[in-house]
Amino acid sequence: MVVRILRIFWWFSGNISCSAAAAARAIQRGAQNPRRPPSRRPLSIDLAMLRLWRCYQNCLAVHPVKTQVISSGILWGFGDVGAQMVSRWTAAPQARQKEESKDIKIDWRRVVTTSMFGFAFIGPVGHYWYEYLDHIVRFHYRLHPKSLKFVTAKVVADALLLGPLDLLIFFSYMGVASGKGLKQVKEDVKRDFLPALPVDMAIWPVVQFANFRYVPVKQQLLYVNLVYLFESCFLSWIEQQGNAPWKKLFTSKNTRIALISDHPDIS
Repeated sequence: MVVRILRIFWWFSGNISCSAAAAARAIQRGAQNPRRPPSRRPLSIDLAMLRLWRCYQNCLAVHPVKTQVISSGILWGFGDVGAQMVSRWTAAPQARQKEESKDIKIDWRRVVTTSMFGFAFIGPVGHYWYEYLDHIVRFHYRLHPKSLKFVTAKVVADALLLGPLDLLIFFSYMGVASGKGLKQVKEDVKRDFLPALPVDMAIWPVVQFANFRYVPVKQQLLYVNLVYLFESCFLSWIEQQGNAPWKKLFTSKNTRIALISDHPDIS
């Protein structure tokens, strides 16, 4: 099963360039109608993709939690590899020239550490979160599925509850896993959480609106995991930036006071 799921997400990671809404509609169409749509691609490629999708569907039906856990871990591992490449490309010119003279090396220990976050938190928590969220909004609040109120209620709950919790746990986990002390972990969380939260709050409501509107519940974590391929890259990059000067705009009271003093119109 692990090999099958690895093959599935290897294909998905190469075809994730579509927009959030388009990806959501594609997953919805695949779940509702597994027949191969017309395409200009060779027949063998379409058949292989269809088999991969059916294989994933079978794994999800037989072992839903295991499938979600494995897929989350794999995608977060891919995301950290991307984050390391982004960190290399965005390094200072002197550091970049120094690195270019060497072979590209991936910190596989860090990849495993980040991947374990997907295995241990995103997979199991995400699986039950989307199941229970749908149940509560559908039956407790008695909102009609796919209605604007139904989708909006889910988006708000996800943005206010799971989003900030995910960020806090991720940065705390990365600090502890790297061997830092509790005091240093707290400082790092404060340093990284505040810059990441506005970006998270700006992007995820849009992503989740498409998710809750178009994607069946059992495929919603798959859709989120595909977006997390980039989210994990962004979070890993934020965590690796350390005490970058731009972070002080979010965390330093003195910096904010200085900015207001220099530009009174800001206040």
